[in-house]
Amino acid sequence: MTYKPIDVEKLRSLGVPEEAIATMDPRDGGNITPQGEVLFLDEERMHSKENFDRPLRVNKPNGLGIRNALATTISKKISPEEAPPVKMFELMINGATWPDDSKKGKFYQWLMGFGNYGNTGSVVFPLNVDLSDEGATGVIPIDMVYSYLEEAEYIAILKMCVCRKAYECKDYPSDLGCIFLNTAGRLAVKNGIGEHVTVEQAKAHVQRAKSLGLAANADMVEIEQLIWGLRNDEMNDLRMICFCCPCCCIMYNISRNGSDDLRRKRFTSCGFTTTVNHDKCVGCHKCQSICPKHAITYREDGKCVIDQDSCFGCGFCKSEYEYGALTVKQTFPMRDSLNDYFVDVLRIDDGRPHSKVVKHEEDY
Repeated sequence: MTYKPIDVEKLRSLGVPEEAIATMDPRDGGNITPQGEVLFLDEERMHSKENFDRPLRVNKPNGLGIRNALATTISKKISPEEAPPVKMFELMINGATWPDDSKKGKFYQWLMGFGNYGNTGSVVFPLNVDLSDEGATGVIPIDMVYSYLEEAEYIAILKMCVCRKAYECKDYPSDLGCIFLNTAGRLAVKNGIGEHVTVEQAKAHVQRAKSLGLAANADMVEIEQLIWGLRNDEMNDLRMICFCCPCCCIMYNISRNGSDDLRRKRFTSCGFTTTVNHDKCVGCHKCQSICPKHAITYREDGKCVIDQDSCFGCGFCKSEYEYGALTVKQTFPMRDSLNDYFVDVLRIDDGRPHSKVVKHEEDY
């Protein structure tokens, strides 16, 4: 694995002492001290998440309506509330292990919307960031989630989390469902699997997810057209905020199984990652087993190293660790709004104006 080299001149320009620079290890990310302190927000890392070489997603025409009819038929047969699509989920997870250049792998890439075939992806917004911990910005990820809810035309909460229901989750409640926005929300209510809610009710839902230690994910999954029954000309409005657990989340499990290219380009951070204080790390290896990204390895002395280019800041490793060595901090700049992640990272545009994120004082 290659690591970004230390930008010594950048550190010097910030007034970092030479003796401190000498102790830094490029394996920690290039802008993080051995004690886990973030010296500067890495704009280069933020830009590495952008996919401007990929065209904005353009809705397919409805045409003869064959795909629309297929999506409607399958979504009616798959009733997530009564019989979650476990077999489809298993295909989605297992298919990530198929070689990209094999016939099965190419079919999987097309079906899922990976590779050059679509815009499937996810951006993680850790909800349990402590402003005093990260100390680099007046805005934290939950602010962006709240602002996005405030801008929505319509909000629905699914009656259950399909992933946790499908796998009979023992650690997190299945009744904490995803939030669907706009067209997707209306369709969820129409199909009887979601409930129309107010902005304040949606915020309370986010707070419940936060209290349970879950992360929020802004998702777009091409294959879910078949699960929810959206038309071709509605797919750009498939806007979901999911509250994912490390055990059952389909996207996290695909990330575990998938190639390094898939993990780095399709599942990414909003600007927050986990940092490690090597003075406190005891090398217990507990954090590695729970990481959905295989982002944690170990140095020669047994202390953990977090690949900052791969980590998406879900924070589950921190919750598993008992010695206080791990902290979720802002390590590269955030974008102006949650919608910017859909446009710049996932390359999906709904054509709506979106306001700048606002700070919600009640969270601190």
